[in-house]
Amino acid sequence: MIVQHLKEKDYNTTTWSGGMTTELFIFPETANFHTGDFNLRISIATVETEQSTFTPLPGVDRTLIVLKGQLRLEHEDHYSIDLEEFEEDRFKGDWKTTSFGQVTDFNVMTKNDGTAIVQKIDLIPGELLTLASSYSLQFIYILSGAIRLDEIVATTSESLVIQSVNHPKFIAEEHTRIILASVDFK
Repeated sequence: MIVQHLKEKDYNTTTWSGGMTTELFIFPETANFHTGDFNLRISIATVETEQSTFTPLPGVDRTLIVLKGQLRLEHEDHYSIDLEEFEEDRFKGDWKTTSFGQVTDFNVMTKNDGTAIVQKIDLIPGELLTLASSYSLQFIYILSGAIRLDEIVATTSESLVIQSVNHPKFIAEEHTRIILASVDFK
């Protein structure tokens, strides 16, 4: 069983043209986002300007979920979409994408045929959450509250990375809201 408990001190925050981004997790562990040698990158970004252009990321599949605010994404020559809190968009990193709106968002980037399913889950105190074991890796980000897996308790703004665990069972210690990213590598 491999469970990694990440805290805010483990994250890497940098600036980008539209605001700040906090890299929560990158895989493999030795990868570097700027050199592009990653298979998976999970981050939270703030968009502080009313309009911004996304950095082109050829070969990257992106899933973006709005955590706070409202966002309009315009993917040139593809489509436009308006997103409310906890709504998502999936798009290619090499598309020319312009955003409108000041938001905080959750980003999952996969490469090399990796796929991700991202969802928000709300739990009540004492509720059990059992994860499927069919994924290569599962990532839980705690938006609010706390969950427990055996002796590990993850609280607001912390994360859990789960690999090689057969149907892990988490229990909500209180009202808890999480973002779950379930990732497969081919």
